[in-house]
Amino acid sequence: MDVSSKLIAIAAVVIVVVAAIGAFALMNNDDAEEDAPSMGLLQVYGNANSDKSIDDDDLDTIQMIIDKNGDSDESNDIDWKTEYPFADADRNGKVDSADIELVKKIIGRESCEISYIDGRDVECTVSFPVERFVIAGTMVHPVINALGADGKAVGMTGKTKNLDPVLDAPSFDLPQMGSKAYTIDAELLSKAGKVDAVFTLYSSTYNEIDEGLKGTGIPSVRINSESMDKTVQAYLLVGLLTDTVEKSHAIVDFYDKYMNEISKKVESIADKKTGFAAYSYSMCGENYYMTKNIVDAGIKNLSDFSDNTKKLKDNNEWALVDKYQGDYIIEFSGWNLRWTADQNVTEEYDYYGKYFTGFDAYKEGNYVVVNKTMNDIARVAFIAAYVYPEVFGEDYGYQVYEELIQLFYPYVENFDVRTDGKWIITYDEAHPSA
Repeated sequence: MDVSSKLIAIAAVVIVVVAAIGAFALMNNDDAEEDAPSMGLLQVYGNANSDKSIDDDDLDTIQMIIDKNGDSDESNDIDWKTEYPFADADRNGKVDSADIELVKKIIGRESCEISYIDGRDVECTVSFPVERFVIAGTMVHPVINALGADGKAVGMTGKTKNLDPVLDAPSFDLPQMGSKAYTIDAELLSKAGKVDAVFTLYSSTYNEIDEGLKGTGIPSVRINSESMDKTVQAYLLVGLLTDTVEKSHAIVDFYDKYMNEISKKVESIADKKTGFAAYSYSMCGENYYMTKNIVDAGIKNLSDFSDNTKKLKDNNEWALVDKYQGDYIIEFSGWNLRWTADQNVTEEYDYYGKYFTGFDAYKEGNYVVVNKTMNDIARVAFIAAYVYPEVFGEDYGYQVYEELIQLFYPYVENFDVRTDGKWIITYDEAHPSA
């Protein structure tokens, strides 16, 4: 079986469930403490104790399993597939001394092949360590730059307007190896010398990257930097592969700190507001990452379908019914990362707003546009502060984003999140003379 493309086996599914439970517990535990379990999980086989690192603790865990079950794994004293699903580092179906040897190589950053779960929840393999790579996809740049791994990047795919010359400065001028962010030119790639991997995004839009890599022997590493729990997993995976582990842990600690804080405040709200997330001229489905953002911010989601989005552009009658008439509509727009004051705020607000004028929330001035290109944790903070200013404080989004800038963008000087960008637009801001 081709491990690089097969769907997750049963054991891997268990892992994903365990990770999801951990994130859910963090977000929903009324008694969560400051040292609540990390929502970060390094989804790499060899991480036997399922934490943020591959280290000596994993060797101890594997040895414990061997001591209990025997090197041949013939007994079942420990059901490691359930309790320690990442313990089988070499993916041969058992936990034995070979796993210890592979984990030692990973710890020592010796050349080997490792198996991991990517942003699509698919089991893949990659040669380790990754010393030279290509960035494929606009939202991969912030991950690479925040980790400080840009020095190992030898190229990128095409630029889009969302790539920011200031915030994405370390990788902004890399040689381009594709005409678009989601395509790659194998001929240009071949001129870059040895390339260990291409970091790209999980969504089907980026399947063309895989097509472009066929025959090159270079794997794509598909990450998800949009959904909160997947984002931290992406940082941990890329951090391990590129030897930026310490920074990846600092970033995960930042996520843990604020998601724990936000969840506590949300749990304290007795009467939660209702609404739905919107993207362009569509309502977002219950499982889409934009909907998860508003739920994390304390809004009871009203959408009840599994599709990522449903259009209102050509027909909105299906949506103008009582069950979708909530308190807020949170529109996510993909404008430039630093949406500056000299651009037309009213035009941006009204461009998609016209499709939502039939909803009570719009009529009451509770249609708000959020800059979706900022980091997900900042999106949640801004939404929470807008909807519940009495709980979070009107300034909360800026407070979170200011700390985020210092951690994620240490190379940026004199960047003021309050004046150098536009992160959220309300009706009053779009129509100041109304």
